[in-house]
Amino acid sequence: SKHDVKGAFLHAKIPEGKIVIVSPPEQWVRWGIVPAGTYWTLEKAVYGLRESPFLWSQERDTQLSDLRWTVNSRDFRLQRCSADSQLWILREDRPDRSALLGLLIVYVDDFILQAKEGDMRTSFLTALKAVWTLAKEEVLTVEHPITFLGIDIVMRRNGDYFLHQERFVESLLDK
Repeated sequence: SKHDVKGAFLHAKIPEGKIVIVSPPEQWVRWGIVPAGTYWTLEKAVYGLRESPFLWSQERDTQLSDLRWTVNSRDFRLQRCSADSQLWILREDRPDRSALLGLLIVYVDDFILQAKEGDMRTSFLTALKAVWTLAKEEVLTVEHPITFLGIDIVMRRNGDYFLHQERFVESLLDK
């Protein structure tokens, strides 16, 4: 399934002691929403600020590292993959149980989750939604392909997956 954190950058705080001063969009001044000469100091990251992706990734990774959920007295957590910092492994929170229960791939504010349907997956998504507001979940099915990072993922009736970038290539050719 595919998930998107709504307003992701707005969750990232500007570090203490750092001052970021911005002016509102010029169009807002022309529309009379704010007077000319207005400046703001930011407390949180915003889209368009050069530091925002970095600040958001710190916030996101801290929250994912701290995330815990419980199902039937069993505790679960995410473990960051040592080979790829954008890959998180869903595991039971016990050192004697290391089974891989699912994968979460993150790219900025877009997530793709691969985990079996059931209580553990549902509880994980509930815990994630307690941290951030997520856009409507898109579940990959034979009838419903999904697009992640410009890659179309199609599930075939036999269970195979087909990846392509036809729509992305067509959009480039149209330009």
